[in-house]
Amino acid sequence: MKVQDITNTIIEALEKGVVPWRYPMRPHAGWSGHRYRGINALSTQIMATEMGYKSTTWLTDKALNKSGGWLLDDEAPSALIVYWDRKFIKEKDEEEESKTKTYMSPKIYKVYNLDECVGYEKKEVPVTGDAVEGADKVITNYLSREEITRTQVPGKAYYSPRGDEINCPLPDNFLTMESYYSTMFHEMGHSTGATGRIGRDIANIFGDHAYSKEELIAEMTSSFLMGHCEIEDPTELEQSASYIAGWLKAFDNKKDLVMKAAQEAQKAYDYITLGGVKKGGDHV
Repeated sequence: MKVQDITNTIIEALEKGVVPWRYPMRPHAGWSGHRYRGINALSTQIMATEMGYKSTTWLTDKALNKSGGWLLDDEAPSALIVYWDRKFIKEKDEEEESKTKTYMSPKIYKVYNLDECVGYEKKEVPVTGDAVEGADKVITNYLSREEITRTQVPGKAYYSPRGDEINCPLPDNFLTMESYYSTMFHEMGHSTGATGRIGRDIANIFGDHAYSKEELIAEMTSSFLMGHCEIEDPTELEQSASYIAGWLKAFDNKKDLVMKAAQEAQKAYDYITLGGVKKGGDHV
């Protein structure tokens, strides 16, 4: 199994009309309780959506066996996740001095949803209070901490790097409150790319970027934040054929777009919720 297999899973989902980053990300590892991050959240969410799973818990064979549990069916469908293992190698420089170099090596694991398992003690991540209150707190804390100007002019939502300003119309301009939060989180995702924050190339954010890496980063950041706040917006799940075709074309031209965008979106999520970028790889 290779990292590209995960990207292929996402492309296959799009071909079936499913846009995985439009779903709030809540999957987690059953054994440790850690939430899946980045591309692992996408990969497991795709399988959950396709199979109609109700549980957000996922288990490796090792974790399931260790707990004394087993699969309902040996042919049970599985999702793929990647864990980046830190490796150290010693090399000699031009002066023959020994130096240690670090590199990240990907390990791919199969994980099974708890709905496919028997004999395992359930470890669901609890819902943390009122979703709307939590979302408002995330927004207020981030904008206040970063001193980002907030405007609410009707018509269009956007982030302006020049003025470090997020414009998002009032909630009554949206079909649902959930759509409002999804849009606001999207623009917050863009804002993390500003110089002095994470620092991505967002100079042409107002240009033709409909299917760019930066737009995908913002889409995924919004999805991660919606999951963080336990919000799901049904109106966001149905996407036009042209929207899906646009992303399929983008992925065809750039095979590593999904993986890189997911990594950057995770950094943006961490920056918004933690005030910095979390170190380390995904937990299994």
